[in-house]
Amino acid sequence: MYDFPDSELAERETDLGDFTLTPPSLIVGRVLDPEERPVQDVEVSLRGSNGDRYRLGHGQDIGGHYVSTRETHTDADGRFAFGDLAAGQYTIQLRKLGWAEPGPRMVLVQEGSDPDELVLRMGAGAAIRGRVVDETGGPVREVRVSARQLSTDGGSSSAATRTDSDGAFELRGVAPGEYSLDLYPFWISDWDPEAPWLSTRIEGIRTGIDDLEIVMEKGSPVRGQLLDASGTPLFGYAIQPAGGVPTTGALVTTYLEGHFELAVPRNTVVDLEVRGPGERRFGPLLHTETGIPSGAVDVVIQLSE
Repeated sequence: MYDFPDSELAERETDLGDFTLTPPSLIVGRVLDPEERPVQDVEVSLRGSNGDRYRLGHGQDIGGHYVSTRETHTDADGRFAFGDLAAGQYTIQLRKLGWAEPGPRMVLVQEGSDPDELVLRMGAGAAIRGRVVDETGGPVREVRVSARQLSTDGGSSSAATRTDSDGAFELRGVAPGEYSLDLYPFWISDWDPEAPWLSTRIEGIRTGIDDLEIVMEKGSPVRGQLLDASGTPLFGYAIQPAGGVPTTGALVTTYLEGHFELAVPRNTVVDLEVRGPGERRFGPLLHTETGIPSGAVDVVIQLSE
């Protein structure tokens, strides 16, 4: 892989010279847990390229994510391999649902080398285990559970997973300390499409807990339509409750004919904020519609400008 020289934009023809193909190299390895057992289905990302990539010019990683990154997954023995590599410096990153992400591993590949097997480990550390239930005590499956460290006790750490069929979850390899847990109902609709579940945040959870039980609540839908000052429907505008009121956790935008639908806590009155499309995601606050009761299905929000 080579980046074109800076001069090519000003030239009618660009002579890149000769390229010599070199013998390919290989990276092979295994991923183990702290108990030295193989870990299956770990996503292994390799980023890097040949060491002389910038010999023609530039010296910048232009489009590097698309051309210098490849991925694989470990097999039942925790093994992985990347072949047809040019000599250069590479970075290996491990990711697996339910585990804290370990730091990257730098690997120097020699031309035509026959490398030793790398041994990589999912982070040794603490764990948080628990269960997500509904208001009747029944399991809530397919909930995304994300942990984020609140303090610097033991270093920063984060991990995410999904609840299983019993509502249980396990987060492993996190640094000891205190965490906040965020629960998002992104995939509950796959098995309970009529229930507007609310995202939930639990603060002050310490590692080492094995029997945490979190109750996830259902909300009430709020449906409506967003119009401009002339009554024309507005598409692609963000609608969210003000003041950090729990909703589904997903970004809600207006769709066809300016319609929107979101969930809010039951038996409440909320204010809805409207933000328009911006250069980065969404622009500044355009309007706040106050006094919307939960369960309202015919809300019309009209902007003044």
